[in-house]
Amino acid sequence: MLKKIVLTSVFILSICYSYAQTDSTQTKKINHYIGIQANPLFRQIINLNNNNSNAVINPYLLTYSFIFSKCGWGIQTGIGYNYSVTADKDAPANHQSKINDLFYRAGVGRKIVLSKKFEAEFSLDVAGDYRNDRTFSMSVTNFGSGSSDSVATTVTSNITSIGGGIRGGLNFYLSPKILLGTEANYYYLISPQKQNIFIKETITQPGFATNSTSTNENQSIDNSKFSLTLPAVLFLIVKF
Repeated sequence: MLKKIVLTSVFILSICYSYAQTDSTQTKKINHYIGIQANPLFRQIINLNNNNSNAVINPYLLTYSFIFSKCGWGIQTGIGYNYSVTADKDAPANHQSKINDLFYRAGVGRKIVLSKKFEAEFSLDVAGDYRNDRTFSMSVTNFGSGSSDSVATTVTSNITSIGGGIRGGLNFYLSPKILLGTEANYYYLISPQKQNIFIKETITQPGFATNSTSTNENQSIDNSKFSLTLPAVLFLIVKF
């Protein structure tokens, strides 16, 4: 599937590039588009309700495209990155969670002018993501007289997805250089998941040597699915 997408992309772009090279006019040969998710901005302007129940699920925060103006074909890409750290040191069990999520897509696509204000687009994409979640927690039980039992648990989960599919979008020209757009995609993703659970228990007793035991468990799960992302995101796009 990925080979077919890549070969199709190379073939179409080769034709467009050759066509652009034979164009002897002084018209602009390539249009560039840079977009950023604008939902938080419009939420503040339009909706004063702070209810976040309708969370945006489109992971691509930034988009970039370059399109040959003569044929309308080109490369369209998207990328998104999430990083968060949660720590709760005041709880009975010290707890810390780190999340690193990277999402990407790239494909060959076309933009079609529907009217003076509207422009449609579609593409055939290669898509994937890498997600790494690490959670550490520790609990300590004191028995008095210096005796204690502590348990430290570290859970690490890695998911690497790869696949592809089709994507479509609709853009509205606020001005000749500023657009407002939305998109939807339908991707098939293969997502192997690897998880490691490491537990270390330490028993401390006065007058005795500290006793530590540990267990290390690895799990592997293969997942695959068709994923539909609806047009719930607005992109603010600059064309130049």
